[in-house]
Amino acid sequence: MDYDTCFETLGVESGASLRQIHSAYKQLALKHHPDRAPDDPESHEVFIRVTEAYSILKNAYFTAKGVPQRSRMKKCHRCGNYGTLLDGLDRKQYCPDCLLGRRRKLLPMPLMETIRCIGVFVLLATAVGLIVRASILGPRGLFLVAGALCIAGMGLLAYHVWSADLIKK
Repeated sequence: MDYDTCFETLGVESGASLRQIHSAYKQLALKHHPDRAPDDPESHEVFIRVTEAYSILKNAYFTAKGVPQRSRMKKCHRCGNYGTLLDGLDRKQYCPDCLLGRRRKLLPMPLMETIRCIGVFVLLATAVGLIVRASILGPRGLFLVAGALCIAGMGLLAYHVWSADLIKK
């Protein structure tokens, strides 16, 4: 059962406080308790769904130590699901599915990817340095080497962008 269904089952708005959730659960549990309506199977089913919804929402609000975790009940602005939210590179909060299931631009860059990008920047910086040096000193051979380094750097950058499509789960 997802969080939206839990909120609907208890009859409270999404993102309600734990006190509101507990109050709604208590009212519904007393109304549909099997001791109050022993011959009504529908009431028993409602009691089971209400109890399950309350358990899920209560566990989402508390960690193992009993400390309230309000951030767990926030809604991911990308997919709309409730859950633990993590900070992306754009300083917005996303659920883990959005962070792991989308392009890498939302995740911190792994060390190996950082090293690969540094290589591209070194190639391009060297090419710019050779162009400046060739413009001061004048030999045309440095322009050719700088052009080759620019083409190699752009090709390597294009390869990295093409290969960094999705992160495998």
